[in-house]
Amino acid sequence: MQPFHTHIGGERLSAHPITFSSRVRAIVAHGLRMYREWYRYRLTVRALDGLSDRTLRDIGIDRSEISSVARAHDCRQERDRILRHGTCRCRD
Repeated sequence: MQPFHTHIGGERLSAHPITFSSRVRAIVAHGLRMYREWYRYRLTVRALDGLSDRTLRDIGIDRSEISSVARAHDCRQERDRILRHGTCRCRD
């Protein structure tokens, strides 16, 4: 059997034949990575949401922008990861 490449969530897997167990590991790893990204986003939203309106104004954020600012923060982290590893998982 010839080795081949596959992608899960934009991440390139190794050039080994795909087995059931390797596929399950890749799916679980992808799920854990997505959970960590969501959790980081929620922490950012919670931290910003806990600030007073005056503090938010001081840093240039309106309360209605908290969600988009948190997503942009996550995408900046993703951009840095892309520069290091060359793959993208960020959703615009």
